[in-house]
Amino acid sequence: MKKTPPKVSVCVVTYNQEKYIRQCLQSIVNQETNFDFEVIVGDDCSSDGTRAIILEFADRYPKLIVTVFHKKNIGAVGNYFATHALASGSYIAHVDGDDYMLPSKLQKQTDFLDVNPAYNIVWHRVRYEFHDGKQMDDLIDYEKIKEGYNREDLVRYTFLANHSSKLYRASQRKYCRSVANTLDYFLNIEHLQNGRAAYIGAEILGVYRYGQGISTAPSLKYRHILLDRLLEMSENKVQDRPALNFAAFVLLISDICSRNNTFVKSCKLWIGTFSWSAILNYRPGIKLRRMYAAPLNTFR
Repeated sequence: MKKTPPKVSVCVVTYNQEKYIRQCLQSIVNQETNFDFEVIVGDDCSSDGTRAIILEFADRYPKLIVTVFHKKNIGAVGNYFATHALASGSYIAHVDGDDYMLPSKLQKQTDFLDVNPAYNIVWHRVRYEFHDGKQMDDLIDYEKIKEGYNREDLVRYTFLANHSSKLYRASQRKYCRSVANTLDYFLNIEHLQNGRAAYIGAEILGVYRYGQGISTAPSLKYRHILLDRLLEMSENKVQDRPALNFAAFVLLISDICSRNNTFVKSCKLWIGTFSWSAILNYRPGIKLRRMYAAPLNTFR
């Protein structure tokens, strides 16, 4: 008898996160829903105790958890695509192995997509947890962004939501290709296509451990990857160039002020997509800053 697919697939990607993976998985299996869901855990050949903890959960929840143990390290991007490719649910939730869910996350996000067919992605607010154990809410003012976002918004603003807060329609996977060093920013754009994205509401439904991922690494690696992909995008996605020019202008100003060595790349991107409207419409923090109840530099 053919097994009925779950409604939601939760994809967890992890590598050497033995300090955090237990809390991550426990927060998922504790979710109370009125639908079936599965948990697919992709471990990128961890060398610490991560795998043992995953196996422990797989033994306790054999009907819920699917394990993917890579025999060699394939990198974060490879692990992401390998894990998400196995999802059989109508909706897919992404969670990094060092983050964790809060109660009712899956139910509320799924309910949103059920009644909003024009939306392909839904996020939620998160609480930031730092190395010293201190926590801070993300400061997003939901009332200012409740109308949601379209593709142009996602292209223009390089950060709109936390990756571990994302639930998206599985049907949108076909638009994504595995590219080395891709970022959640580009995955969001491809998953969205011509649909819309939004936050579920003002409630905080997850915790993000700040400082663990590539986007918060103490180097310019993230910025180089971002600009390299934006340059490629500017050559192949003509319809996105006006929005890309706005993003390039913001990055260029940031590089000048911070004296980053990515200045040449951001300048090349800005010139290659040049649009007077991007300059005329630019105001420091336009729309993106309106998301927050406090200045963005609070996080620095």
